[in-house]
This record gives sequence, C-alpha cells and structure tokens, in this order.
Amino acid sequence: MKALNELTELVDELAETCTYAPAGFNKGGIRQHILDTLNERRRRIYNGHDYEKVHWFHLVDYFAC
Repeated sequence: MKALNELTELVDELAETCTYAPAGFNKGGIRQHILDTLNERRRRIYNGHDYEKVHWFHLVDYFAC
C-alpha cells in the first residue's frame, strides 16, 4: 500500500507541470508512463542489463563534444 501511496503522491506532484491536455496526457497518462518505465527497467534487469555499468555508446556521446 505504501508504494501505491508514493505513486499517487508523485503523480499528483507531476500533474501540476507535466500534463498536456491536447494529447490527453493527464494524471492517468503520467501514472501509466511511470509504470511502463519501471516495468521496462525491471524487464531489462531480468534480461541481464546492468544500469551501473558504463556502456561504450554513452562514452561516444560524452566525448563527442
């Protein structure tokens, strides 16, 4: 229940600045986007992705400046 309350609080906080009515992106859209992002991250970790590891393609972008 704590996680649900935290999600609701985050959505309420973000809704003040992140909604976009013409596209129908409201609190429900923000909530779904957060859940989709977390599920994708969980799936990638399950498949072996390491978010702590620095990947070479990030370094290419970094040193391209």
